[in-house]
Amino acid sequence: LVITGENSTVVWSSTSLALSDPVAQLLDDGNFVVREADGNPSDPNSFAWQSFDYPTDTLLPGMKLGWNLTTRFNRTLTSWASAIDPAPGEYTFGIDVRGDPQAFEWSETQVKWRGGPWNGLRFTGIPQMASNDLVSLQFFVDTTQVVYVFQEINSSIVSRLVMNHSGTVQRLVWVDERKLWNPLWSYPDDHCDFFPPCGPNAVCDPSKSPQCDCPRGFRPNNPASWGFRYGSDGCVRKTEVDCRKGTDGFALVSGAKLPDTSNSTVDWAGMTLAQCKAKCLKNCSCTAYARANISGSGSGCILWSTNLTDMRVYGSGGQDLYVRAAAADLGMYSSVSLSLDRWLREARSRQQLGAEAC
Repeated sequence: LVITGENSTVVWSSTSLALSDPVAQLLDDGNFVVREADGNPSDPNSFAWQSFDYPTDTLLPGMKLGWNLTTRFNRTLTSWASAIDPAPGEYTFGIDVRGDPQAFEWSETQVKWRGGPWNGLRFTGIPQMASNDLVSLQFFVDTTQVVYVFQEINSSIVSRLVMNHSGTVQRLVWVDERKLWNPLWSYPDDHCDFFPPCGPNAVCDPSKSPQCDCPRGFRPNNPASWGFRYGSDGCVRKTEVDCRKGTDGFALVSGAKLPDTSNSTVDWAGMTLAQCKAKCLKNCSCTAYARANISGSGSGCILWSTNLTDMRVYGSGGQDLYVRAAAADLGMYSSVSLSLDRWLREARSRQQLGAEAC
């Protein structure tokens, strides 16, 4: 398949296709395919080449975003150079398969924004993703592929995902009365979305000033910079954890975008949240845990063993994250001491009553 310019100069060509009777066809879903003339146009396996494997800046219903793990073929969205120039631009949106797979946007080779891992309903960094009933969202992870796909629920509603030329990923829906594409959501949306908004182990909260904060059990690594609202140095523990004594606990960060999962592990053995906690406590290198899938009653757990990077919280739509912290910083020692004091007072009282009775 070849596109030529003046003087038959080749502008673009597909890979070589070994077909005896080739047909090029534009399908109703927008997929432009090359196949054998007697092939089945509704069977993707019959396509020798298809445009859906080579997205530009737009993902249509039925298109895959992500990896064929067998061939190591990766499908990404690439922005236009400008609003009127369709040459490849600066920004790319795709799936990173390291650790627990997650969505990323890159500016050339630098990470600009992290959409986060799939949590059964949406990417954890796009809480608005599952807030409408216009499209059905799917994420497939198996031995052959790691891909994101969406399908239209109502065929009368036209929607697409776009990586625009200014570096924004958008879900657009066509408003026929106005003859325009209306954005349902756009990311990155605020300062806390840009990677990373604060340093390691810090949490970004756009409703606060300064926006960078430390979870319970942590303090600013550089208080002077923190005072200038510059939180890139992140947070460090107030008290070192003590795994061997089994006294550690967990600080809850609610409504969170889960930290970077590039170096995390996932246990899908149908584990309850209590089992996730126990598994993390037994592993002295485990720094945090969270639900891997929050759909239904939830399942699996993500376990981190490094510093927690790119955390933020949302007003709604986030997840619960449990960060390992020392018992002293969680008030666990004080509650134990109070219980012990109460027991001693009661023992002395019983002893005094026994003495009086005698």
